[in-house]
Amino acid sequence: MKQFVYSFNEGSGEMRSLLGTKGAALAEMMQSGLPVPFGFTVTTEACRRYFENGRVLPAEIAEEIFNKMAELEDVTGSVFGGKENPLFVSVRTGASAPMPGLAETILNLGMNAETPEEAKEQLLEAICDSFDSWKSSKAFEYRKKRRFFWENDSDSEENGAAVSVQRMVFGNLNEDSAVGIVSTRECANGGNRLSGKFLTNAQGNELTRRTEEVQDISHMTEHFPKSYETLIKITGILEKHFKDVQTVQFTIEDSKLYILLTETAERTPAAALKMAVDMTNEEIITEKEAILRLQTEDLQELLRMRKGRCALDDDPELRAYFSKLMEWADEVRELKVRANADDAKQTQQALDFGAEGIGLCRTENMFFDGEKMLMVRRMLLSEDEEECRSINAQLKEMQKENFKGIYRIMGERPVTIRLLDLPINDILPMEEENPMLGNRGCRLELAMPKIAEAQTEAVIEAALEVRSEIGADIVPEILIPMVSTLEELRMVKTVVKAAAESCIKASGEKMEYLIGTMIETPRAALTADKIAQESDFFSFGTNDLTQMVYGLSREDMGMIIETYVEKGVLHENPFRTLDLDGVGRLVELAAVTGKRAYPRLKLGICGEQASDSRSIEFCHKIGMNYLSCAPIKVPTTKLAAAQAAVKAAENEEER
Repeated sequence: MKQFVYSFNEGSGEMRSLLGTKGAALAEMMQSGLPVPFGFTVTTEACRRYFENGRVLPAEIAEEIFNKMAELEDVTGSVFGGKENPLFVSVRTGASAPMPGLAETILNLGMNAETPEEAKEQLLEAICDSFDSWKSSKAFEYRKKRRFFWENDSDSEENGAAVSVQRMVFGNLNEDSAVGIVSTRECANGGNRLSGKFLTNAQGNELTRRTEEVQDISHMTEHFPKSYETLIKITGILEKHFKDVQTVQFTIEDSKLYILLTETAERTPAAALKMAVDMTNEEIITEKEAILRLQTEDLQELLRMRKGRCALDDDPELRAYFSKLMEWADEVRELKVRANADDAKQTQQALDFGAEGIGLCRTENMFFDGEKMLMVRRMLLSEDEEECRSINAQLKEMQKENFKGIYRIMGERPVTIRLLDLPINDILPMEEENPMLGNRGCRLELAMPKIAEAQTEAVIEAALEVRSEIGADIVPEILIPMVSTLEELRMVKTVVKAAAESCIKASGEKMEYLIGTMIETPRAALTADKIAQESDFFSFGTNDLTQMVYGLSREDMGMIIETYVEKGVLHENPFRTLDLDGVGRLVELAAVTGKRAYPRLKLGICGEQASDSRSIEFCHKIGMNYLSCAPIKVPTTKLAAAQAAVKAAENEEER
């Protein structure tokens, strides 16, 4: 027979998906012999049955709840709803992951009941209210924001609330009673000391109301020295047992200490970083567990620039913690992390943040200057061959200086420079109905080979000159964009290769270089085995690929995506997180067939998804070589790459 309710002495920490974090923790503490008031937990599966039954609790579950309440009455020697020696309980909502501040909590249930039958009705009503809170808009938004799981994942075993029912103990009996809450470390700054508060002769909800009377936890030594000593021991046990910082709720009833609840503590980003490193140094967790412990969002917050500075700039100790965590991440991650940068300033920023190369230099950004764009137009429209050569030479020198700045900073690190990828009507006085799908990328290079020639010469000559300056072994990577067919690639590659070889020959030196293509059209992905025949590397342009797969313009899709996410048509924005079912399948197909056709093929991704944690897990799984993201996102991308490697190794061990 299916069990929907578990007494605290029946559960375990491994049953978190059924009992929620609160229920599982209570079971763990009870079985460890800690002073926990007895009770039971109604499972997440019961919650799902409740919703499946039209928000009516099935009779068999109600009966099981009453049986567990009878067991609680036997243990306590009290009667729920009784006039003499009455039993009062608390009802707390939980889930399989912490949801602080969003769970329902009811104290002293049964106090107003006139009869045991009325108390039972109140209990069922409280449990149903807790289940209903799972579907509240506030809770759903929290889960969505934290990527906890999705409202319409009806098959997920984690979809639902658990409810823990526990015997009440009272901190308001006399001056030898109290309530309190304590964290095993300081959650604001990560300090390794107890942090919390207590209130004498009070109930738990009074901690937030009687603020003037609340005392710091350190003063318990004066009022409750034995309880404080016991509390220190217990909190230490809990932190080591759960391998994380705990927030513990306790009550002292007539000088006896009870632990009501323990759960993972909320913390600031700075505290999260310090705690992860400190707990590793204290051998509570491993380096790999520390890597998983810190959220990429927390690290990004520490790197967020405010008035030209970030939190790490103002706290040398915090920076040392950051460096140590990144050192551990670098040791385990397999994906390299490059940055998108278009000039020397951005390149220096990328290097400062730890980029291992430039994965995408967008040459079109050099031409947004009005004067340069006019020069390009004059060159392309002029019928005077001498004028064309003169303008081309000037443009080439401008680009070359830009590339030289990038090469000087990056040295021998890889630099991928993409040929011009602008709609033609941004260059010439022409109009296209849909310029994003018109004459751009390789189509532009095919129509106007002068552009590809000049850019290639600038790339190669810049590399040759910087190599001579600094003695670095530079291997330029030239990226041909917007390819759909093998024939396109071959034609543009012929122009690029001829220009490159001419420059190298003129220098009297030898230089290796790579020519790759951007996989950003569905056809390129589907025919990747052929395109790989003429490519040294693939760079997946997932922004364009996503908009083509969905038929949505990235520039105009704002309201559409918002509406779709709100209505549950999409779980999340596919321009931020890789759509694994659609775009992801094309990327994986291209990666697998491309590598099969050319085993030495290097694979990278440079769209916005390259810095998204879930997308990175996918990239790791399919064997990509590198990710390329915005300079400021390099550290968080490294951390996410390390987390992907750790999770993959754990999954492999489980298999």
